[in-house]
Amino acid sequence: MARDCNQTGLLHRNGDDLTKLKLQFLASLNHEIRTPLSGIFGMTDLLLETELTLDQREYVAATRECATQLFDLLNTTLAYNSLLSGGIKLEAVEFRPSEMLESLAAEYQVRAAQKGLELKVEFSQQLPDAVRSYEYHVKQVCGLLLNNALKFTTKGRIYFSVEPAPDGLRFAVRDTGIGIPPERLPELFDPFYQGDSAVRSTSGLGLGLALARGLVELMGGSLNVESTLGRGSRFSFTLKFNVEQSAGDGEAPESAVSLKRILLVDDDRISQRIITAILRKSDIPCDTVADGLSALERVAGGDYSLILMDLRMPGIDGFETARRIRQLKDSRSVPVVALTANCDDDTRAQCWREGMAAFLTKPVQPSELMSTVQRFLRMSAGH
Repeated sequence: MARDCNQTGLLHRNGDDLTKLKLQFLASLNHEIRTPLSGIFGMTDLLLETELTLDQREYVAATRECATQLFDLLNTTLAYNSLLSGGIKLEAVEFRPSEMLESLAAEYQVRAAQKGLELKVEFSQQLPDAVRSYEYHVKQVCGLLLNNALKFTTKGRIYFSVEPAPDGLRFAVRDTGIGIPPERLPELFDPFYQGDSAVRSTSGLGLGLALARGLVELMGGSLNVESTLGRGSRFSFTLKFNVEQSAGDGEAPESAVSLKRILLVDDDRISQRIITAILRKSDIPCDTVADGLSALERVAGGDYSLILMDLRMPGIDGFETARRIRQLKDSRSVPVVALTANCDDDTRAQCWREGMAAFLTKPVQPSELMSTVQRFLRMSAGH
């Protein structure tokens, strides 16, 4: 074994090289696992909308739940590794808190209902219209806390609340789950902590809360917990936000929104089928192409209000395709939304530098896709 490693040069690499190699391997692994997972999520969702027997519906739902557990495990493990290695890079962007939160709530309301629970949303009416902060990581922490609540709640409700706080927003997730003994609270955020043996049958590595705390602290806040054994727990954190002045999109009638056309650029046939099926439910027409050169031809000869762009394609990649689209006289202002299985911070930061209008990570949840699409189509209709 030592000889094989030496032949590949691994024994001669220093610590920094090995860390870089490990991160590159994990990024590649992440992409390759997310792509088939996207197909499993999308196809099981489409299958659940067809006529099935009760047994068939149960089998498909169980398949999707297994994929969800694998997806959550992948996300948490890779993100925690990036946190430990200092690979997480915060990128502040302007976004609408209400849209981000509504999309997240819609996803977890479905997951709660599948477990026989109710997710009650309590978003303040005084939330700022637009802010500048770390949208992806704020959403990531909320997702981790909601996952934790779903994991340890077998009956009752989960409450997800967001309200204004001095210079920022306060986020909280409360559940009616098993609760935590007072003596266990100090070790709750330790990595690989999974609670008492009575609940260790639940899935996961015990990294979710450790990752959530690390991300909140990285963003300048602190994650707090209150819990009563047998009655539930409440996790909360407060972050500062820079409030942005919004020009206002101008709400267009739904009929005007549905008349706009989208171009989907993605070389994955299954991904094409899933996304077009989601858009078709809202009567949004969508053309599809499988590579950058075909996209340039379509954009040059068509009138599109939005382009969904996969970043990793044969020939010219999504970044280069987007650059060339902006060089076309009549298409410079068409928003391009990145669509990718690469969810690392470097890719996300490059998207913002390249002028991408938004960033969607595969597997894309239908609620998140539609929230993003409708937002840009409303903006287009209001111009």
